[in-house]
Amino acid sequence: MYGTPTPDGKHVYVWRLKGQHAVNPYCYNHEGMQALLKAHAAWKAKHFPESQTFWPSHCCGMIDKGALGHALLRLHEQGKIKRKLTPHGAGRAFYVLIRRSQGIRDEVIAIELGHTSGGQCIKSTYGGVPPNWLNGEAPNLSWLPKKVPLAWAELEKQGWLLAPPENEFQKAA
Repeated sequence: MYGTPTPDGKHVYVWRLKGQHAVNPYCYNHEGMQALLKAHAAWKAKHFPESQTFWPSHCCGMIDKGALGHALLRLHEQGKIKRKLTPHGAGRAFYVLIRRSQGIRDEVIAIELGHTSGGQCIKSTYGGVPPNWLNGEAPNLSWLPKKVPLAWAELEKQGWLLAPPENEFQKAA
């Protein structure tokens, strides 16, 4: 079943898009992902205990796959984000940065992302790796912030309570 962790908890079985289902169907379940999934489970249990979908919507059903992309575009158009971002691109860029900072080679990162390019796609998309990172001087960045609270910390502190509905459609949900 998709979203199921391996017995050791270090990876999660995922469904890959673009016909890559047989190319490493596992995601690395690092400490940041574990914290996010734990927070997500608590939020979902509080607000959508009966939902079978991973991202339930207050409008019934599930959140549309374009919801975050639309929000990022709206923030860009409002000038709150300087350059246009996509969820897919931002997530991948962050993943590649963290793994590179941990001294992991592009060939391995490509396999983790389900690529069969031997790392060429990683190199052409994200550029080169600083030479000192390849010689054991990589900064080993963390998946979780160290100087600021987690994005969901305030929600967790308040028992996962959300702001009241803003319109009639949300009130009916």
